Amino acid sequence: MQLAEKAVRHYFDFKGRAGIREFILAHIMIALVNVCLLAVLLGLAFFGNFTVSVLSGPAASASFLDWAQTGISVIMLFSIGLGIAAIDSRRLHDLNMTSWWLVAAVCALVLLNIYGFFTFATYLHLFFIIFLLFPADKRANRYGPARVAVLNENDD
Repeated sequence: MQLAEKAVRHYFDFKGRAGIREFILAHIMIALVNVCLLAVLLGLAFFGNFTVSVLSGPAASASFLDWAQTGISVIMLFSIGLGIAAIDSRRLHDLNMTSWWLVAAVCALVLLNIYGFFTFATYLHLFFIIFLLFPADKRANRYGPARVAVLNENDD
């Protein structure tokens, strides 16, 4: 329970370290939030679209749907994308690596997708996720205290 509380409390925190358990739990929580948020926002867009269509006609309905899709994309980008970036950044810190590796990975994925290398981009994404599951640096590093101290701190 303390781990879930820590994951929620540090949702947008890019500083510090995150162990494997916190990393996995945070990604599961973010996925659940993503599904719930998407269901709610799509439901609102559908009923809003239906209401606008009935009251104002199909042209206004298409305009509303475009606006709703843009709104959903922006909300999900900031609420979920920043949460994922924060936990991935803290996990990299636990591996004694800078967050710039996350920026490099995202840029590589975007460029590969733009130029049509979808399969390679998928493999690269999977490799990056598996890489984040490697054992942590148990000694103190520039991002935080030793893992033993961090684990003992969580037991309080």
